[in-house]
Amino acid sequence: MDLLGRLIRGAEARSTSGLANPADWLINAFSGASTNSGERVTIKNAIGLMTVFAVVADISETIGGLPLKVYRILDEVKIEATDHRAWRMLHDKPNPLMNARLFWSVVASNRCLWGNAFIELERSDGISVDTLWPLDPARVTVEWNEARKMKRFRYVEQSGEERVLAEEDVLHILDLSTDGVIGMSRIATCREGIGKALARDRFEGAFHRRGGTVRGVVEHPGKVKNSRPLRESWNEIYGGSANANQVAVLEEGATFKTVQMPLQDMQFVESAKLSATEIAVLFNAPPSRYGGSTGDSLTYATVEGNAIQWATQTVAPVATAIQEALEHDPAIFPFNAWWPEFDMKGLMRGDSKARVEYYTGLSAVDAIHPLEIRDEEGLGSWPDGETPPWEQEPAPIEGGDVTNGIVDPATAAAVVNGAVA
Repeated sequence: MDLLGRLIRGAEARSTSGLANPADWLINAFSGASTNSGERVTIKNAIGLMTVFAVVADISETIGGLPLKVYRILDEVKIEATDHRAWRMLHDKPNPLMNARLFWSVVASNRCLWGNAFIELERSDGISVDTLWPLDPARVTVEWNEARKMKRFRYVEQSGEERVLAEEDVLHILDLSTDGVIGMSRIATCREGIGKALARDRFEGAFHRRGGTVRGVVEHPGKVKNSRPLRESWNEIYGGSANANQVAVLEEGATFKTVQMPLQDMQFVESAKLSATEIAVLFNAPPSRYGGSTGDSLTYATVEGNAIQWATQTVAPVATAIQEALEHDPAIFPFNAWWPEFDMKGLMRGDSKARVEYYTGLSAVDAIHPLEIRDEEGLGSWPDGETPPWEQEPAPIEGGDVTNGIVDPATAAAVVNGAVA
């Protein structure tokens, strides 16, 4: 068969990553790649690091807690399109087993850990997508046909059965990518930093397992032909934190000399801060949120600034990647008149004083209506049967002139000073 025939038939399809023909990042994720620290880094042992787990859980749970709404433009005003067929699927229940909070949390965690999130699009009527299912990235192979510029996906079920899914049946959400076909796992790509954190964690655990002290040397006046029984019996009796600080009884003139290292030289606290800082930076998160070093002292202003930084620099990119992938998928939104968007207003709220000043400034130039302020603050519409303040007639002040709601300044001053009853 000639080259043209092979291209037309897709014979030149290239397996980018997966179980059958995995790329480097996938090999590293499963078997682990050795690092300079001696640790093998995998997705599984990396998520065992407290800071990695905390950062990924924080991001994914925050994304899951954001309402995903559908919007449209009506009369040049952005409104919620609650009547759109995708509203309930995206906002409430993507599939019969998962609510929206759990589903989008899974999608966000897959993107953070693997650099790729895969969503299977299901059509009950064969036309419109009405159900979304997350796919385990560890079981997905992405194949790229260079000639046709098309993807297809191979998915291995837990039973071992393999399914081939067309590009229109899978929504692929990528992290940073160099080819636009497959995303790069931050853990696998930056495995040296994760390896150092694993080595620090393992070293500290071994230190505490030995009772929190550096072991010493047992000296014997005679010749010891086999030191292994002596060493093993010593570790069995006096080793571990449970046996720490016991009184040692030595026989046959043996003596024990400790080889001490000052605890301050261990720098466990500083090592933990360094690991937390490096991992937080890897996921573009504020280090101080996870016990890392910030380089300066935290004040109320910086704490509030970190909260906004967390929302804009850590959560927003993940949320944007998900909503843009949904928006540009013609199987979900075939027309450009509607689009999905995570509601992040709750994360961007400043303190009460800052919000009052913000709303006051907008009201001064008639840029916002009081009902819009109530909506932003979650207060709802004005109670039925009550007249809103902006619609009430100004009350006359006895002894003063009121014209169009403006009180004579002299009268107003007299009222304030108690001169007019």
